[in-house]
Amino acid sequence: MGYIKTKAGFVVWGREQLFCNRCNKPLISEKALWLELDQDTGLYHAGSIPDGHTSQGSFPFGADCEAAELAKTMKARGVKP
Repeated sequence: MGYIKTKAGFVVWGREQLFCNRCNKPLISEKALWLELDQDTGLYHAGSIPDGHTSQGSFPFGADCEAAELAKTMKARGVKP
C-alpha cells in the first residue's frame, strides 16, 4: 500500500487516508464505521442523534473503537449492554 504525504495529510491511491477518531490508527476506507457526534453531550451515536440535539457531524472509527464509544454512550444514557 503506497502513501503520499501532502500538506493536508496522507493520500492513498488518490483518496484521502482516514484515521480512527479515537485511536488515530489508519483505516481502510471501505471498513471505516461512522458515528455521529452529539454536540450537546459530546457522545457518539450510530445513526442519528436524539431529537432536539445538534450534530457535530460524523466521524470514522475502527470496529473496536466504535464499540467502545457506543458502550460509553449507552452507559451515559443509563442503558445496560
